[in-house]
Amino acid sequence: MPTSTASQYAENARLAAYRRMRRLATGLLVLMTAVFVAARLYEPVYPALGFVRAFAEAALVGGLADWFAVTALFRHPLGLKIPHTAIVPTRKDEIGRYLGEFIQTNFLVDEVISERLANINVARTLAGWLSQPENSRQIAGHLAVGLGAIAQAMNDADIQALIEENVSTRVRRARLAPLAGSILHWFSGGERRQNLLVASLRLVEHLVQENKQLIREQISHQTPRFTPRAVNYAIYRWLVHAVTDTRRQVEKDPQHPLHQKFDELVDQLVDTLKNSPDIEAQEAALKEELLAHPAVREFSASLWADLKAALVNQAAGEESEIQHTLQRGLSHFGQTLLSDDLLLAKINRWIDEIVRYFLHAYGDEAARLIEDTIARWDAQEASRKIESYVGKDLQYIRINGTLVGGIVGLVIYTVSLWL
Repeated sequence: MPTSTASQYAENARLAAYRRMRRLATGLLVLMTAVFVAARLYEPVYPALGFVRAFAEAALVGGLADWFAVTALFRHPLGLKIPHTAIVPTRKDEIGRYLGEFIQTNFLVDEVISERLANINVARTLAGWLSQPENSRQIAGHLAVGLGAIAQAMNDADIQALIEENVSTRVRRARLAPLAGSILHWFSGGERRQNLLVASLRLVEHLVQENKQLIREQISHQTPRFTPRAVNYAIYRWLVHAVTDTRRQVEKDPQHPLHQKFDELVDQLVDTLKNSPDIEAQEAALKEELLAHPAVREFSASLWADLKAALVNQAAGEESEIQHTLQRGLSHFGQTLLSDDLLLAKINRWIDEIVRYFLHAYGDEAARLIEDTIARWDAQEASRKIESYVGKDLQYIRINGTLVGGIVGLVIYTVSLWL
């Protein structure tokens, strides 16, 4: 049942109960009036009716007095503007101010709130509730639906522009050349530099051997046309031998001049990558060229589109993976809290401090909110609503006043006869 419908149903039920009790109290008062009149008329004939008349007379007085008192709370009795009547509508603003002050001074205070929170043990209660699979599943479902709704509500163009801006900013800030220089410096440090040189020479040796035909063709193009093919082949063989022999010498001799040359080359390259303005300018130009490429823009757009579609699809499914992940995380979090008394105590202390902070910061606002809310109510409408809430109990006062008044009157009449 919707909240508004349930609230209206409850209000109608209260109003119906109040009207039934009012009719009963009024009917009893009318009955006492009729009994009084009949007893008064026939009392000379039947003296015993004096007891009935005394009961009805006192009941009538008590019922009328309580009717006046109850009615005076909400309206002027019989429309007569008697002083100190229609209390609720005429003093509505004062009642709101007193109510706000009463709640602030008696409920919104540190001692009361701290004691209440300690009795509730909020952290353990929430952890126990959250650790139950059905509860964590429900919360996970709401979170997933919320994520999907947020994703659908977001403007695609704005999100794509934000992603593109963030990507561009991070790419521009990233200094790749110095990073490459640092990686090269680390990778070529110590014995690794010698191994790197040998590995490089092995690679050259392998390339020379694997590309035999291509190298021989290049040698033929570089030598005169009349050079015999055997000479060109001999040159190739010399080249292969030179590369292999150099590699072997470097591998065996740590003091080989090529080690020093390679060290100088690596150090120069590292320094250039880290400190060269030309490299930095070239890197910046390359980044701008990369960011201006349509593929980067398409990537930014597709990234958000894919993420949005995934969120919406996951939110739509009752057994989606995102809901399972959230449910497991929430349930595990609740179980972890239950097993850690120290953490529970800390969370309870944080909750207590947060609540007391808000009390200090907004306690006056809460009292003023009550006062302002009641001040904005229509006086007559507020009176009717309050009467519908408490009117049923007030009608019991009328009934009790009628009956108790009658009993007291009967007792007084009996005592007077005895005296």
